[in-house]
Amino acid sequence: MKKIKNQSIKTIKEELVAIAVVVIPDYTGLENEVVINTDGNWNGDRWGQCVGRTMKDGTVKSSFKIDIENENNEIFEKLRSDVNLIEKTRSIIINSNLEIVTDYFIPFKIKNHSSAIPTVNSVYVDRCSNVKYDVTYEIMLVAGEDFTRYLTFNYKTEGSYSSVFFDQVENLEITFEELFDKGERDFKEKDGDKTVAFYDNVGEKLDIDISSVSELLNMVTSIRVIKLDTEIIDK
Repeated sequence: MKKIKNQSIKTIKEELVAIAVVVIPDYTGLENEVVINTDGNWNGDRWGQCVGRTMKDGTVKSSFKIDIENENNEIFEKLRSDVNLIEKTRSIIINSNLEIVTDYFIPFKIKNHSSAIPTVNSVYVDRCSNVKYDVTYEIMLVAGEDFTRYLTFNYKTEGSYSSVFFDQVENLEITFEELFDKGERDFKEKDGDKTVAFYDNVGEKLDIDISSVSELLNMVTSIRVIKLDTEIIDK
């Protein structure tokens, strides 16, 4: 059996590599590493490949081509018993009726995502007069219900009496306000209403209402340096 066709999040503009966080059995025909296509404006750290669905009345629907062709759910049912899949129960419209369904996903992590990069723990940004620093830091925001958002920023110092890392963190409120003002990174503001895009554990995007920048600051759970390069300035 060939693997399930790679799912597109939106129009194909950017390719990302996703790596399964569980061992996918050979009998599924699926790959442990897949390429997913995004619209270039998707910023999730996790992704899920949907492999089947159960209905409220107990009906089971497999996403595997062979199961569909054989009019059974053999591969999907075996996978459900062998692997810890992510289950998401939701209400959807089917034939004009509101139905409660549970979808099953194989969990993946996005390769080379900032969340997988170790925290720098051997050097820090000093006010050295003869050193330039090139710093990348990551901010993690949490909105509950397993929705998270990661942001990365880069800044450089210019030698004597340059900005230290705390100066960047201290100005975080201004940084968020600038994102709203420019409408960048899915920070949106219209008629005074603010939203920020968050992502759940299968990569589904949700624009969450934010009452104020102060509320967004309360959602910050982690700030860390993930890259710090130094350059000696010749005098």
